[in-house]
Amino acid sequence: MLSSDVERPDPRSVKNIVDLGRQLALLRLTAARRSPADEPLTLRELSEITGVPRSTLGNAESGRVLPRANVVYRFAQGCGVPADKLPLWTQTRNRLAHDERHRRREARHATVGAVVERLARRVDRDPLQAALDQLRIHELPATKTDLDRVLDALPAERCAAYLTQMTTEAAVECLHVMSVRRAGECFRYLTPQTAAALLEGEEPAMAAEHLLLLGPTLLQQILPLMPISVIVQRLARMARHDAEILVSKMPVPWTSALVADGAVPILLAADLIFQLGLDRSVELLGTMPVFRAAALLAAMNADGAAGLMNQLPLNRTAATMRVMPVVKASRVLAHLPDTKAATLLSSLSTEDVVSLLMEMPPQAAGGVLARLPAAAAVEIVDAVPGEAVEPIKKALLASWGWGIREDWGGYVNSLRVVQDGGDDGAH
Repeated sequence: MLSSDVERPDPRSVKNIVDLGRQLALLRLTAARRSPADEPLTLRELSEITGVPRSTLGNAESGRVLPRANVVYRFAQGCGVPADKLPLWTQTRNRLAHDERHRRREARHATVGAVVERLARRVDRDPLQAALDQLRIHELPATKTDLDRVLDALPAERCAAYLTQMTTEAAVECLHVMSVRRAGECFRYLTPQTAAALLEGEEPAMAAEHLLLLGPTLLQQILPLMPISVIVQRLARMARHDAEILVSKMPVPWTSALVADGAVPILLAADLIFQLGLDRSVELLGTMPVFRAAALLAAMNADGAAGLMNQLPLNRTAATMRVMPVVKASRVLAHLPDTKAATLLSSLSTEDVVSLLMEMPPQAAGGVLARLPAAAAVEIVDAVPGEAVEPIKKALLASWGWGIREDWGGYVNSLRVVQDGGDDGAH
């Protein structure tokens, strides 16, 4: 329990990005610990809890950049913020994003006259002149707000026609001063080629907002026309849930290509692969480069990764396990069904199996070894180096019901007697 004189983190006090960084740091440093004697929560520990890279968490605390909404959410969640209070933190972040976007717009569009002059050098004058005439009719002062109102007042179909006649750069300028909803309506009247060009020309954050307004039919026409690297930048600006919903509207072949592409961040691809269904996910993991497949599986929770690996052919599972980080591979191994785990262990070298076992708690290692024929398990245990072997021996004996004796030599001797009698196992 924090004392009353300790400053408490309060997202409502945040006025700018620097304040947000300070409040996030305060949130971490005041997070509840198991014992009052424990040191404050470190970035490394918070990274392990949330799955967010430590560098990303550090950037969020620095106050130099605005973190993504899902980073703020997971940061607060990892620090123990109650579920009903988490929206306060993401709402604060989104308010800053909104304010920052409007500051950029004001800097870019100090006056309508400046925008008009910039567009006039690039585009056909007819659409521009119509906008100027609209300004003169309403006798509005030449400010950025006027251009917003003029464009938002136009019928969406007519506005889309004007955007089509402009260069991509000029049309993007107009989209950025329009309301998001009106811009989304205009996209419905653009050709897929024009819409793809505008979404590619826009700032990623703004393009992400526009993409989320489009329906499945438009998305299926537009996204295949855009480079994967550009799409990834837009998906990265969305909340993970929103990105998953958007991708779920796309055909399976397109999503498969997206997940398999090396330009797509592993964490995002690992989430998106579940949009494909079990059969297609397994097929994709079995045909993509093994290092990519191993990275995707390592980014998932152990149970989900084991479920997919259980469906892969044995040779593919073994190849993937060999290049997966040992700590993650050991966790996945512990979640595989007994038959699959035993078959997999039998296909790996003793050295590989020992590496996996040494990263597992002794009890889990003993449970995994117990799935093997006794003689094979004994051979592997004897290859475990140093002090690590004793806890594994005891765990294995306990799994076989020999825990009371705790006598490895006695067990091995009895195993040899049984084998000499014609049996190949002692349990």
